[in-house]
Amino acid sequence: MKKNANANVATSADDKKWDDIRATYGDEVEKALRALYDYYDGPGIAEWIASLYDPKTGGFYYCKSARDTEGYLPDLESTQQALSVLAEVGAVPGEKLNEMLPQKIKAKIVDFVRDRQSPVDGYFYHPQWPQGKENLNTDRYGRDIGNAGSVFRRVQCDRTGSGIDEQQYPKYCMVNGRKCACHEGTNDSCTFPIGDFPAVSAPASNEHPEAKKSTENHPDYTSESAFLAWLDVYNATIHTNSGRAHNLAALIEEIRAHGYENVLIDYLNEKQKELFDEQVRLGEAPTGIWQRNIDYKAVWGTYKYLYIYNLVGRAIDLKYVPYMVDSCIAVINLPPLKNYAYNDLMNQWQAITGIITNVRKHYGDEEADKIHARVRENAAHLVANSLEKMLPFKMDDGSFCNSVKGVTTNIIYGVPIAVGGLAEGNVNSTHILLCMYFAICRVLGCPAIPLTDVSVGMAAVKAMEAAELNYQKNNCANA
Repeated sequence: MKKNANANVATSADDKKWDDIRATYGDEVEKALRALYDYYDGPGIAEWIASLYDPKTGGFYYCKSARDTEGYLPDLESTQQALSVLAEVGAVPGEKLNEMLPQKIKAKIVDFVRDRQSPVDGYFYHPQWPQGKENLNTDRYGRDIGNAGSVFRRVQCDRTGSGIDEQQYPKYCMVNGRKCACHEGTNDSCTFPIGDFPAVSAPASNEHPEAKKSTENHPDYTSESAFLAWLDVYNATIHTNSGRAHNLAALIEEIRAHGYENVLIDYLNEKQKELFDEQVRLGEAPTGIWQRNIDYKAVWGTYKYLYIYNLVGRAIDLKYVPYMVDSCIAVINLPPLKNYAYNDLMNQWQAITGIITNVRKHYGDEEADKIHARVRENAAHLVANSLEKMLPFKMDDGSFCNSVKGVTTNIIYGVPIAVGGLAEGNVNSTHILLCMYFAICRVLGCPAIPLTDVSVGMAAVKAMEAAELNYQKNNCANA
């Protein structure tokens, strides 16, 4: 397979996989998947990610404009997703992460995360943004719990010089149940606040008029009835725009910590049945999901709710599954009219992967295979249409932006994170559009051909090491 200088690395093993895809799924599917695969620049993405590493803090920036503009700093989600992107393209596979990254860089990454945990409440905050849950969007503080936990789970390092990488811990016990080193293996946990450390607001110079404080209500955990009362109000629009599925998914670790995860699932079951029964009674074709209209918000909600079901380990009702899958396929089939966001492209496919995962676990392979077959009926068109929708987001360096206008916007989850309005990619969008590729392959049940290999990963690691060396030299010169 011919490749240009910026294209993904091809191997004979990969060629064999393409041959197998053609033999199993047909020429049209193989052609559509190859076109999608060729659109990704695995080596370029790995090089771009390495350029966002900040040797001063050990974190990764969201984008180049954040890296190059005073007032913007690395953040937890970009750091966690940068590691994911390097794994996704095949440059630094997850199982080789601790082997390929130098000890100093691993320790810095872990310390970057640890240093953002607050002794006031145990949550994770950034110096460039407001402190305290009450001053942040639910999805901002909620997602960063998961981002921090992901880094602690994946990154190990040798701090004692023993030559053995060890599990790393947060400074304090986390709301998702992850313990600090002192309480690991015990029934005890940290009690907040720890010491006299009042929260401090973000510097006024970093305030943006677009980044407003969250006015959303936070969950009421005082009792089951109080939680349900809050949920009914908070998620009141579930049948018209999937409600607050995104935020509930961001909050699920916190909800689990308070013991209300099954209360949430029971509520979602009730709402799904409520809409299904109503549509049948009215003679409408049931969507099978939580939203009446078939649009991008519908599959966004389906993806997020299935994430909750699968995390908690609860089964969806099998009778809804064919309708759910057809609703997702209908959204994948929507024409490329540029009325969508970058995440809408992944959501369509990830929603089906969530359904397949749930069905396979709770109902077996035979039922899961029915879903694969249902999507394969028009697979070539679905893949080609998804690629067509993806075209406006790609940048020259291989990264992806988050606006169909070809730019990265300045706000995400209610906080300023980029200069905004520039034709540049960002870590979140790149991660999500890579996830789309793998989700498509999982839904079709075919192998995902690697986008690059560890030789490219080693070059990316060397670039990060060079940034470390330059930072040290500059610090010595200015000392």
